[in-house]
Amino acid sequence: DGGIDISHPAAGMMEHPGAKMMKIPITMCHGMDEVRSPDKPLTPGTFDTLISIASELGFESIDYNQLDHWRAGHGRLPERPIMFDLDHPVRSIRYGIHEVLARYGFAGNLFINTGPLDPSNAEQRAIYGDCMTWEQIGELVAAGWHVGAHTVNHPNLSVLSLEDPSGDRLREELAVCDETIE
Repeated sequence: DGGIDISHPAAGMMEHPGAKMMKIPITMCHGMDEVRSPDKPLTPGTFDTLISIASELGFESIDYNQLDHWRAGHGRLPERPIMFDLDHPVRSIRYGIHEVLARYGFAGNLFINTGPLDPSNAEQRAIYGDCMTWEQIGELVAAGWHVGAHTVNHPNLSVLSLEDPSGDRLREELAVCDETIE
């Protein structure tokens, strides 16, 4: 159904008494393009329509820190939480998706694979094309966005698990990505 079921460790913290489960819808996309394509089926007009519906339905965006805080039994979530997850630091997220989300009072969760942001990583830059700069990512953070790690070179994790069953390469990808973002 596009969401996650969250068991709350301290159900009494919720606004509605006796509730033990909350469904939080999560949307996920990789950016958008002016013209619908197989790689980017999301256009600005379609995205605006979908986000306006979420707004009309009374949803409020949350990030993973808020979710973690709530799951630990601290604080409250909005009555109708929603999460907007975006993968890859492509420029259409900063110039397009952010503007639409902000117009409706929402913020997103951006998961960054850091390889395309490294000027010396030509292979990753060729795959992802027009990427944001660190300054533009900082602008999203200043606007209330949550940023998370998404590896360095975005390997296929199913293949990587077979090639490196020890998990050393995945741990390295995650550690380097975290360090770069920090």
